[in-house]
Amino acid sequence: MKTVVFLFFLGTIALIVFLNVELLCNTHKHYEQAAAVSVNVQNNEKVAPHAPSVKSTVLDFYRQCLFVQLYNVPDRNVFDMMLKSMGYCVKQAKLKESALEAYRNKDETKYHIKPSSDNLPDCTIVTLGVGHDVAVETALKEVYKNCHFYAADPIEAVNKDLFLPIGKFFPFAVGSDNKIQRASVKLDQNSNTYTSVNFTHVEFITFLKDHARISTRRIDQLLLDPEGAEYELAPYLTVGGPLDSAGYTICQINTEFHHPEEGHRLIFARFVRTMLSEGRYVPFKPYQGTHLRLFLLNTADEDCVRLYVKDRF
Repeated sequence: MKTVVFLFFLGTIALIVFLNVELLCNTHKHYEQAAAVSVNVQNNEKVAPHAPSVKSTVLDFYRQCLFVQLYNVPDRNVFDMMLKSMGYCVKQAKLKESALEAYRNKDETKYHIKPSSDNLPDCTIVTLGVGHDVAVETALKEVYKNCHFYAADPIEAVNKDLFLPIGKFFPFAVGSDNKIQRASVKLDQNSNTYTSVNFTHVEFITFLKDHARISTRRIDQLLLDPEGAEYELAPYLTVGGPLDSAGYTICQINTEFHHPEEGHRLIFARFVRTMLSEGRYVPFKPYQGTHLRLFLLNTADEDCVRLYVKDRF
């Protein structure tokens, strides 16, 4: 009887060892696959043109952890896996997020990192989608009095009056093309109902150059909530995209990805994989309900790193 129990014990130990070795091998395999993809991406010149002036080992580990976590996730499921994957990698990297200051509006929280210099003469903050709520912009204006504020929203009523004390307001939607298209908007500020209406859309670069007339290359903060157009604007943030071609760089982004249709899931997955491969933007502070809110930080551009990344993590 003792022999049987002893053999059973040995068999159990052997099984545990085997399963752990297999897990380690599979994990190593995933890391090798991820590394191979990163090499292929670099060979195709899809790497950030501005290497960080200050390397953050913690941020780089966090980004690579996310890349590996999402590597084998089917495209249609990446949207749903962001919250879990980011939470896991924050713990693994022991990432401190105390530099991210919270700004509340009526129904959500935005984040902003203080610049390393209090005297920032060319600070620029852009809002796409005012949504009858300027609490965040008002708070930022009080702290950063030298910043220039610009906003676009197709609903002029209420939004214009709210924003004009802060900065310049433009009564149209912003997207990837100049066109007339339906947009989902809140017509009544006292209601949570969104209505689909035909509106003029202005292409993003056209808005920045010809309407807002932003001449500085650096946009310090983009508050991006254009009620669905975020999917068509996502490629603007990638290396070699329209923003690069136009000479603009964005340091901080608060964005909301609305509940995706099937095609949007593919766009989102490609954007996230590209973002993590290139290493320009690192995502923080996910909030996931029917929508997904993210804070994106530019960890590649030298100006952005100097002002908002160095010695913060």
